[in-house]
Amino acid sequence: MNNTQIYVVTHKEFDDSHLGKGYNVITVGGKSLGNASWKSDNTGENVSDMNPYYCELTAQYWMWKNLPREVENVGLVHYRRYFMNYHSNSSNCWDDILTVSDAENILKKYDIIVPIRSFKNPRSSILYRNLPDSEQDVNWLIIQDIINKHFPKEAKAFNKVIYGKTQIWCNMLIAKRHIFDQYTEWIFNVLKYYDDAIAASGEERIPRVDGYLSELLILVWITAHISDGKVYYCPMENIEDVSNLPYDKGGIIRIRRGLRAKYKKGYVMYRNIRTRLHIILHKI
Repeated sequence: MNNTQIYVVTHKEFDDSHLGKGYNVITVGGKSLGNASWKSDNTGENVSDMNPYYCELTAQYWMWKNLPREVENVGLVHYRRYFMNYHSNSSNCWDDILTVSDAENILKKYDIIVPIRSFKNPRSSILYRNLPDSEQDVNWLIIQDIINKHFPKEAKAFNKVIYGKTQIWCNMLIAKRHIFDQYTEWIFNVLKYYDDAIAASGEERIPRVDGYLSELLILVWITAHISDGKVYYCPMENIEDVSNLPYDKGGIIRIRRGLRAKYKKGYVMYRNIRTRLHIILHKI
């Protein structure tokens, strides 16, 4: 039994031959894609039928309910998005994907690995203190009411995050098992209240909204329960678009990759500073 299992969520065929040991593929929405080694979110205890609304969270639910207790660390990434650990001598993007061994070493010091914070786009996943409710995002008003009524322990963190200007994207994480389980139980409880509220209102349920909401709610839970010194903010890349990390060209961009490899913490610090400058300059 591997102590760490990282699941790669997919809804389509892709080449998984480059994935390292400890990476497993899981299909969502009950899709059977012809690869016998891949798991499916419609086995065991599952919410696979909710995939049009919950997106990759149906895989997260499956992992929560069905992985053996012996698994000590659990991760969730996407078929085209991965956490990265840059190396100056990498020959392709697959060489730079965070390995299970890398993740285990990080989790000796930290509790959770998530993407680097980025700035929020205006009117995206944010509430404004100076706007009336009629001009706010109604989905976040519903969530705010749910948090205040049912999850008071997270209310302060919710206000800090939802009225703030940074977030993390993509529902990607690698965490110690107890952290993963506690967060997953919380997020599904919050979304159940949200789904019930939408049903009671008579409003049409819109696909993917639950999944989008959870992308920011993970930061709410982390802010409430994990000190920032125990959170590892890790670079993430979409390997279908690695134009900023060319592996077949020399010049300044290859030098930049080398610097990322040598000064990993410095690169994360640079990204954080860039995000804050963007917020200030664009008055987000």
